[in-house]
Amino acid sequence: MRVLLTTLGALGVWAGVAVAEPAPSGNEPARELVRQWVETERLISREAADWEEARERMTRLLGLHAVELERLGEFLSQAGASADGYLQEKDRLSDELSGLRVDRDALARKLESLRPRMVALGQRLPQPLQEELESALEQVEALDAVEETQGLLQSMASVVTAAAKFDQSITVANEVHAIGGVDRQVEVMYLGLARAFFVSGDGKVAGVAVPAAEGWQFVERDGLGAQVRRAIEITRDEGRPELVSLPVGVEN
Repeated sequence: MRVLLTTLGALGVWAGVAVAEPAPSGNEPARELVRQWVETERLISREAADWEEARERMTRLLGLHAVELERLGEFLSQAGASADGYLQEKDRLSDELSGLRVDRDALARKLESLRPRMVALGQRLPQPLQEELESALEQVEALDAVEETQGLLQSMASVVTAAAKFDQSITVANEVHAIGGVDRQVEVMYLGLARAFFVSGDGKVAGVAVPAAEGWQFVERDGLGAQVRRAIEITRDEGRPELVSLPVGVEN
């Protein structure tokens, strides 16, 4: 089961979940995991800005096409015009269509430059989001930027939009992950794209998950089961809201 709360709906949950700051301990694994999270946030921000630029370019391009079709229709309706008028209109249309092709080529180059970063972003997304965006992520890798420009643009837009929405939500999902070398069924509570906490059904296995370059890392932490279970119950409105302390750092 997956529970997703929007930003406004999650405010009550955040009020009841406190994330404790880690004490300076020289813990290199923890610092590396936090660094990976910061890199994920940076990627999302950059892709959102670049996507907005590409979206505006496509909007202008589609608008020009619409205007051109309208003008062409007007010209064809006046087919009785002189031969000179026809040739002048033909030359004008050719010039404007050449400009459209230049604009389209520029957009294709922009999308191609975005593709590697979008693929990297897709690898950092949590499992529920990867499953939701499976088709879009495949198209981001497969579609031709020149011949399938609009499809590629739409797929990239789907990824960025869904990632931004997920990042502003608290999501609870049942998943299977390799933890301590053993595949375990756990309940995962994602706090946006920043981090997650997980707990097994019996509460004996629990820990912290943080995004990394090749997927999320799930690290077991002793003594976290009760806190994570309680936080999930609060998220689901299954209990009285209260302050639940959850850690930021990950210790090996």
